[in-house]
Amino acid sequence: MIPAISLLAGYSIHKKNMLERNYDDYQIDRHKQNLYNIITNDYNQVKGLRIRHMVWLSHFIKCDIIEVGRLQYNYHSIVDLDCLDTKKHHIELHIPGGRPLDMKEIENSFKNSRKYIYKYFNLAHNKELEYYVQSWLLSPELKYFLKGNSNILNFQKLFTVLKYKENLKDFMLFVFNLFDVPLDFTILETRTSLQKEMKKHLLEGKKLHIGTAILKN
Repeated sequence: MIPAISLLAGYSIHKKNMLERNYDDYQIDRHKQNLYNIITNDYNQVKGLRIRHMVWLSHFIKCDIIEVGRLQYNYHSIVDLDCLDTKKHHIELHIPGGRPLDMKEIENSFKNSRKYIYKYFNLAHNKELEYYVQSWLLSPELKYFLKGNSNILNFQKLFTVLKYKENLKDFMLFVFNLFDVPLDFTILETRTSLQKEMKKHLLEGKKLHIGTAILKN
């Protein structure tokens, strides 16, 4: 009941915020589609909305996230990461799943993002942008599972990694499509070579890490 009430209250706030940001038709459409995906796809998968869903929904409702082609850009006025440059605007990258990680699309998104970031977030032009990402896609273990010409490995080359952190939940969610970490890794279903290699890695008692990185200039 509480999530439902929150969503109803958030609808009018979201509409108001999109008007104030002066979103074009593309941004409005992408926001509506992303909200629909979170509410329907994720809800149906776990039979409810979890805290992570509500947090993700809040980013769209507050309009502190935009989509430019293949990537999403999330502006943070305050970032709890001491490894970032405090003299720059901090833009967190998100890579929506369900689509191939096409490097040409990634590069075009970066190329076109700046003007929309400054416009829609109303940022001062006297400060540079610092793009950062926290993702399983930057895992150092992936080089053992993927071939050298992998798009994921090519994606990693775009960034300077600042630190790694042990993590299992993100791999379960984005690789195995599971919202919870199983107690027994033998139950993991494997349809892709990446899933097979990662499952083998986990059954050997080895760890997985996500990376925090900034985009290279």
